Amino acid sequence: RKRLVCPNFVESKQSWRMTLSPLCIESASQVCFYVFGKNKSKIISQIFSKKNAPAQFPCQVISNKSNKPLWILDKESASQIKLPMTFKKKHTNQFKLTQIITYIF
Repeated sequence: RKRLVCPNFVESKQSWRMTLSPLCIESASQVCFYVFGKNKSKIISQIFSKKNAPAQFPCQVISNKSNKPLWILDKESASQIKLPMTFKKKHTNQFKLTQIITYIF
């Protein structure tokens, strides 16, 4: 937890990568996750439906009261997120789906 950057060997790519630690990312003035593609829809749905599962979803650790991450998703990656009905009724006419996702998270 004290390191800013950690080495990470990716077996499938047979290469090393440098991974920023949560400490490093949380130190940023702004954090933004860009997620695109249908193949990400299931995991995105799980990230936003399962609360307090940082071992399974490390991105849930990247947040504090003064610096909430901005999530930008395309329609495909956001397609399985279940929005509360009250939110849908109130905002669906005002925003496109990608704007809604960015707005609520």
